[in-house]
Parts: sequence; structure tokens; C-alpha cells
Amino acid sequence: MLAPKDERIGVTALKDLLETSDLDASRIKVVIGATNVGEDKYDPGPLIRHSFKIVETESPDAIALDLYAMTRSSILQVNR
Repeated sequence: MLAPKDERIGVTALKDLLETSDLDASRIKVVIGATNVGEDKYDPGPLIRHSFKIVETESPDAIALDLYAMTRSSILQVNR
């Protein structure tokens, strides 16, 4: 089975987890993603930002890491 063309399965899975479990989103400290090479050639990345937006309101101090290319520039700390 394939996901619909524009669906980000990691985002869908995270939303489902938060909606169907007793997980307290305010306790999330790190959001980790692993972008596949060529996953979305038109998205400048890092793609983990989509998942981070889901928990950002309740856990603004969390950091987001994308494991695709762990360089200084790929570590996204979304905190203003």
C-alpha cells in the first residue's frame, strides 16, 4: 500500500500517536526525523520541520534533528 502522493507519513503517524495515546506533548524534548535522499526534491528542507510544527505549541523548547545530513547546518533548532 502506498501513501497518497502529498502525504507525509511521519507527520500522519505523529498526529495519530498524539491523538490516540496518553502521551503528553508538553514533555517532548526532541523531535527526530530521517529524511530519505531525494524524498522531496522541491522541498528545501529540513523536512523534520513539518513534524516539529505539530508539537511546537505545547513544547516550544523542543529541538528538531534531521538525521539525513548531520552537519551544523542540518541541525534545526526551531526555537526563535
